[in-house]
Amino acid sequence: MEKTLIFSTDALEQIRAVWRYIDENLSSQAADDLLERIDNKVEWIMKHPETGHLSEISAQVRYMLVDKHRRMYYEIGEELITILAFFDTRQDPKKRPY
Repeated sequence: MEKTLIFSTDALEQIRAVWRYIDENLSSQAADDLLERIDNKVEWIMKHPETGHLSEISAQVRYMLVDKHRRMYYEIGEELITILAFFDTRQDPKKRPY
């Protein structure tokens, strides 16, 4: 049985903020490309949830690289996969959510 995938409110807000920044400061095409990469990673996570890297901070959380500088953190439950956070790795590592 395939698990259901949801995004936490925090993850959605983080993705929206990055999308807005890219759209306003780079290009709308670059912003849309980011959403496409996120969508591709979500599909991969749904099919292969165990392939994500284990978080250095929490054994319950995994992450998947979306691109060179962005990670998507998620948690696997019995019936649910929850995208917990979207993090830009160029930030101070102490700000890492998981």
